[in-house]
Amino acid sequence: MRLFGVKAIGEGGERLSEFLKEHYISIGWPEVGDLEGVSLEELNARCSAVYPVHPEAQEQLHTFVYTMQDGDYVLLHGHGHEAYLGDVGDYFYVEDTEKEAEGACHRRGVTWLHRIPVAELSPAVQLLLQDPRPIVRFEAPFEKAQLERWLTPAGAPDSTAPLVDGETIAEAIRVLKEALRSDDPERRERAAAALLQYAKGGGA
Repeated sequence: MRLFGVKAIGEGGERLSEFLKEHYISIGWPEVGDLEGVSLEELNARCSAVYPVHPEAQEQLHTFVYTMQDGDYVLLHGHGHEAYLGDVGDYFYVEDTEKEAEGACHRRGVTWLHRIPVAELSPAVQLLLQDPRPIVRFEAPFEKAQLERWLTPAGAPDSTAPLVDGETIAEAIRVLKEALRSDDPERRERAAAALLQYAKGGGA
């Protein structure tokens, strides 16, 4: 389990409301094609061809596509003094957005959990949000982020109401139930744990 900080960049410099409403994140760097199942060597070759003067493209896409995994957590920092904590899903590619100025073709679905005042985050996590890169990994063990009270809606302070409505929760439960039939044992285990945690919180 890992934590990543993400900036809401995009066409016009900001995509915060779209990320929250559509339940996804993206880091830009279009025109390299779909990266699902692509080898690291192929990723590097495509980035070198498209972004020869931007070596950071390789690092950021590598982090987004390969390092970040389903079940990790993300903190999205947009305007003002609040951040948004979410549970990250699998990588997917949306070709229709490939030609946009900043691009939103490289995506990961997110289940948004809470809106958190930045001042309530640990100093180490506040430093993470200050990093100017579109995506950055929290290098310390996840426990050092001190986010436990915000990982489930039941554990949240009253001042940070969850961003998900009933329809979205029902959809998330449906996805988790489908994941229980996955061929990947780790994915089945995470789905089972998430469903049990939701049930214990009184949601089922």
